[in-house]
Amino acid sequence: MASKTVPVFVLLLCSLLVIACYPLLSLPVDGTACDWNVWDDTAEEKIIQKISIHCSEGQVTWRTPFGGLALDFLPLLKSQHYELCFIARSSFATLQLFLEGNQTLTRLAALNNSKVSRTGEICLRSAGAEPIVIFIETDSSSSSPVYGKMVFEYDIQTLPQSNISQMQECRPCTDEETILAVCTADYAAFGEIHSIIKNEESGLTELNVITNHVIRQRYEVAKDLFGVQNKKVQETLVKHFKRHGYKRHKRSLTDSMSVLNKGKTAGYHLSIIVPDKCQIKHGRGIFLFLGNIRLKRARLGCAPRLEEFRQIWSSALVAGSNQCIL
Repeated sequence: MASKTVPVFVLLLCSLLVIACYPLLSLPVDGTACDWNVWDDTAEEKIIQKISIHCSEGQVTWRTPFGGLALDFLPLLKSQHYELCFIARSSFATLQLFLEGNQTLTRLAALNNSKVSRTGEICLRSAGAEPIVIFIETDSSSSSPVYGKMVFEYDIQTLPQSNISQMQECRPCTDEETILAVCTADYAAFGEIHSIIKNEESGLTELNVITNHVIRQRYEVAKDLFGVQNKKVQETLVKHFKRHGYKRHKRSLTDSMSVLNKGKTAGYHLSIIVPDKCQIKHGRGIFLFLGNIRLKRARLGCAPRLEEFRQIWSSALVAGSNQCIL
């Protein structure tokens, strides 16, 4: 529930006159520690609501937004650095998002009063184990709650304690890491790379993968080829699938099933995100894609070729070191 104690940063905002200063009151709030629904439809004056979140992922939905909403993200473990990544989108609501810290407010993004407006993915790292506070303010000219809503999806990951290379996430997986990932990764799928799209603004590269053998996915990140929302992407993927012939894909499916006879088989499109700094290249052939899912998007972890994975898997079975049981 929203706290009735005025937090220090609200007083700070008032003194700096950065935004309008509203009282901190309690309004209808419903949710678990991870997912929240907030309503402002009964508010008669602008207020600030505060939610403290101690969870690795979730979603905050703010309906008929009015005034301000403070999201206080707490570290998952004491004395541990962490990274918060989020995507915010609004429908028929004008909002501004700020990062509060060091007695200042830093503007992160703005959502305009259009049918659908959204930010790109924004990631912030904590200063030590201090909370990350995101303040969201509605249009200051509004005198009453407006129809609309904002959805704020977030994901928090603990950062390593030691100083590691910034290219750590780009290095190939070891054999042991690959076998472990087969059992623990959020998604696992055999497929081939169709195209690579770089987005300089976000610093992310997207791999468009055609897969016909999905072993596992925590969220449905592998979509049916004929259900891809982007029609242009759908057309090129389907053409590729047909151009290279169903026999080829059936043969690759037989090969992958001979190694891991698990999961669903069909024509799927899998979009995988990789940091630009990894300078991913277009490789031919069938790969086993393994990784985590953040903000319901697949991130690349390991990607051995089918032949390489077959050797790793069988060698571990022979040596008795394969602890992964599917």
